[in-house]
Amino acid sequence: MSERIEIDGVRYYSTKVIANQWHVNPRTVASYCRKKKILVCKKVDGKWYIAEGEIKPLQKKEIYEILKLTIILKNDPDRSVDFSTVDISDYGLGGIYEWLRRNRYIHDYGAVEDISILPYSVMITEKGLALLFSGNKYSDKKTVNEVINNLVKISQLLVGIKALV
Repeated sequence: MSERIEIDGVRYYSTKVIANQWHVNPRTVASYCRKKKILVCKKVDGKWYIAEGEIKPLQKKEIYEILKLTIILKNDPDRSVDFSTVDISDYGLGGIYEWLRRNRYIHDYGAVEDISILPYSVMITEKGLALLFSGNKYSDKKTVNEVINNLVKISQLLVGIKALV
């Protein structure tokens, strides 16, 4: 079977080709397909093929860290992140947030001209919040406390504004 096929105008690549790009075993790529971690893939004659442009699924720890950073940035817009210090070269910031959107960790954010504003503007879904606050091994009380403290400050601000009106 070929390493590349085309179906309905979409190019698909074998697990071997994709595994080489992602620096993983072809069986790992096939497992991602079986577990529906890769959204656009097809099984043809018993072999998995992955659509061109698909990115390697993020691991739970990576998802957790990105969502945590998103909450921190949304609640403190004066804070900034130097994305050149974060290893996102395989995906790009836009690719990461697109993966999170397609996997329903964040809501659809529409067209964005400046990708660097994504962490400040996206809305996290219930699925994303569940990962952050479910008490899994990646959760930490400091993040939960930070979010709660910021929500309290916002509530106090809103009460103050209502009193003025």
